[in-house]
Amino acid sequence: MIRLTISDSGSGMGEATLKMAGEPHFSTKTNGTGLGLATVRQHMERQGGGLSIASAPHRGTNIDLWLPVMSPAFAE
Repeated sequence: MIRLTISDSGSGMGEATLKMAGEPHFSTKTNGTGLGLATVRQHMERQGGGLSIASAPHRGTNIDLWLPVMSPAFAE
């Protein structure tokens, strides 16, 4: 697997919000659809990878995208 980490230094999320992050239709924004992280997670899992989120209030958020490595036989 290849891990790609995206980090920010924003306000972060508390435990309750973090548990809901990535669920379809959950958004912390009043005008958001809540489909972004859920769609990315679903796509990553279909490819054999994954997505994990770590966050804490006032410490920002880290999102790890786990990408499967393509086998050399597949690349030919």
